[in-house]
Amino acid sequence: MLRHAVVLAAILGVACAPRALPTPEEIVAAERAFAAAGYRNGIKRSFLEYAAPEGVVFSPGPTNAQALYRASPDEDLTEPRAHLVWWPLYAGIARSGDLGFTTGPYAIDDDRRGFYFTIWKKQPDGAWKWLLDAGIGADASGAAAPGGEVVYAPTSREGGGSPAAALAAIIALEESLAVAASVNLKS
Repeated sequence: MLRHAVVLAAILGVACAPRALPTPEEIVAAERAFAAAGYRNGIKRSFLEYAAPEGVVFSPGPTNAQALYRASPDEDLTEPRAHLVWWPLYAGIARSGDLGFTTGPYAIDDDRRGFYFTIWKKQPDGAWKWLLDAGIGADASGAAAPGGEVVYAPTSREGGGSPAAALAAIIALEESLAVAASVNLKS
């Protein structure tokens, strides 16, 4: 009887123990693999490989990445070519462990051109694919070098409740921001 009680206590202890928060390590690994594939295989092939089916790029407006890159011409990888390179400096992950981001500088060969922002989603097979890949031209000359340590945004310890509650909170924040912006415009 005592043995059954000990086993039951152990099972309950494991089942009721606080769940470890996810970290963005897998997302950073996916970003680095994506960047390496881009260098090795070119833009078209790597973007097709790492974009989720619903992935979006701006070209100039929101465009399905899979459709855009499937329709683009193949790159001649046998000729000398400029390489798009990028590396993550910051990353974060949702408490749910299925959505996250990476951001950092990008360059054409050694010419730093700006910063990228990628939103990643864990797929049913466990792989990470990106939902949004975007960038902006800016002075990235002061950014850390490739291969350095990535800073992780803290993962929330509190749940948001439901998707509806999260959306309501976002709408309330946007409304508050709109009011503040309109006040600032008047002054």
